[in-house]
Amino acid sequence: MLRLALAAALAAGAVCTAAAAGSGDGRAASTPLPGLIPHTSPHATARPSARRTSQTTAFSCGVAACTGYESAIDQFLTDVAHDSGSSNVFSVATQYSDSTGRIAYDSTFGGAYVDTTPYPASQCNDATRDGQDSVCLTDAQLQTEIAHAIAVNGWTEDSTRPAHLYAIFTPTNVGICDTVGSASGNRCSTNVFCAYHDDFSPAPNVVAAYAVLPDDATVPGGGCANGSSPNGTGADMTINALGHEMNEAITDPWPEATPAWFSSAGTGGEIGDLCVSDFGTVLGSTATGSYNQVINGHDYWLQEEYSNAGGGCVPYLGGPVSAPRGSGPVVYHGGPVMRTNTVYAIYWVPTTTAQVPDSTEPPVVTGTAGVGKKLTTTNGTWAGSPTSYAYEWLRCSGNGTHCAAIPGAGSATYTVAQADAGHDLMAQVTATNAAASVSATSLPTYPVVAVPHLVRKPRIAGVAKVGKRLRATSARWSGPPTAFHYRWLRCSAKGTSCRAIHGANGSSHVLATADARHRLRVQVTAVNAAGHARATSAASRVVT
Repeated sequence: MLRLALAAALAAGAVCTAAAAGSGDGRAASTPLPGLIPHTSPHATARPSARRTSQTTAFSCGVAACTGYESAIDQFLTDVAHDSGSSNVFSVATQYSDSTGRIAYDSTFGGAYVDTTPYPASQCNDATRDGQDSVCLTDAQLQTEIAHAIAVNGWTEDSTRPAHLYAIFTPTNVGICDTVGSASGNRCSTNVFCAYHDDFSPAPNVVAAYAVLPDDATVPGGGCANGSSPNGTGADMTINALGHEMNEAITDPWPEATPAWFSSAGTGGEIGDLCVSDFGTVLGSTATGSYNQVINGHDYWLQEEYSNAGGGCVPYLGGPVSAPRGSGPVVYHGGPVMRTNTVYAIYWVPTTTAQVPDSTEPPVVTGTAGVGKKLTTTNGTWAGSPTSYAYEWLRCSGNGTHCAAIPGAGSATYTVAQADAGHDLMAQVTATNAAASVSATSLPTYPVVAVPHLVRKPRIAGVAKVGKRLRATSARWSGPPTAFHYRWLRCSAKGTSCRAIHGANGSSHVLATADARHRLRVQVTAVNAAGHARATSAASRVVT
């Protein structure tokens, strides 16, 4: 395969021909690259379309019943390893070499790993025709899973020479796309490919060859049907794709990093691409379909591979030649081959198809950050279809740091307490579905203010004489206040029986004739987001 960039005019073919835009080998973006198995070959024997369903039979890999599918693939890999050196389709690769020598049909099945970890949130939309895919994984997400499997199992990684292939399998109702986004302009398992292989670096100084293999039996419209199912299970179609990708990975294991064998003519292609959907001579039939290969005593329906020695597609090295689907020969481009190979099978089959919830927009807190006021949080926006939400309010120091949960604050609303004064508040929302529970946190509020509280009364300064100006000196408040309002009061000569002076609403007041023989007071109202409080000064001297 190389990377998944298909040329605009991708010819229909069966298992994975190539395509693509841009890769590490320097080809033009419009040149098709080897490695993708495209949908629906006109050369494959017709069969009823396999509709994508949530079935859990042995026909395909369903969430509740994938063990038969897995064991069929494991058996195939075991058989290929057992018959190393024999004359079957895997012997075709032995005519190819690199600077260190020829490929040997020397295969090992390194083991299988079944990962039931829930899928991450979908980053793509594969636009299924029947709307059944609840999960869509990108190539980058699959690379992350492969790296995880390598680390968990302690599998061998390659540095200077390739010798290992990591094949990852996904079940029914899981779509795969090359990149983030919708299927429009993207290469997905529903609209373009049945499988592909590539390379990536899961660790420094490591290059890993890998193959991606969806459940081909359930691709919409039967686009990955290969014409026969000798074992009567959906695994037959995936096994055909696996054989294609294994042979290409052996002869061109690092197609992005340092490509080896592929055709430079016309549409290009690796040894599997040039023979996609060529199955050659039928050897026999079972109750469920024909077979053309017998490997370790088991029957398989596998496409042929391209032979430079034969000038076409052959079922084994030196076998009868069929016309290729692309232009040969395959040409050596300087990269390493797998002289020997070990294949690992990774089955990513969670016990639920639910995605882990993923916060795409954080919760938002509305309301006033004042003591006694009510705050409310939204759930935020989530991928993964959460089925429930839980809430927790956090009391933090400045800028939302050093936060602690507020006891008893477990609903979407919260009434701000006196203990919150001076702190930021944040809402934490936990989204839950069958896969997992994930939390997301709002931005912090402004520091909480308390209702203003008088620490020292206001006072009056100035000369109490008509025509002179009296001023209200600053009172001291906690809270803190954000604004002050003033009202001047005219009182009796004893400082009692006070009434507001019309229009006297500033922090100072020019004494009028009507103020003569009276004492004055000033009333100050301190205001902030939490509320307000009033305080009245002592009386002035009698105005003369």
